Amino acid sequence: MRALLQLASSRRTAYSAALGAWCDDKGREVVGSRLIHLLHRALGSLGLAGLHRVLGFSVLAQLHALGSAYSAQVAAEPLAQLHRLSAQLGPPG
Repeated sequence: MRALLQLASSRRTAYSAALGAWCDDKGREVVGSRLIHLLHRALGSLGLAGLHRVLGFSVLAQLHALGSAYSAQVAAEPLAQLHRLSAQLGPPG
């Protein structure tokens, strides 16, 4: 699974809807129908279904972590602003 994720890394590849594949910066197909066919031959239908499920849970975990970090940032900023405002408006001292 890690090798597949590294191959399709958004840092090195981009998805082409026209080709239905992940391509590198030179336009060469990195992850496409040929690789999926080879994976199907190696893993079978149940193996591909399991890989799909694991990748789905991985995406879900990453989205959950992103949501938690975003919520913490959004909640922390107004509170920090209120503390700064309170310090500025409070009695000198």
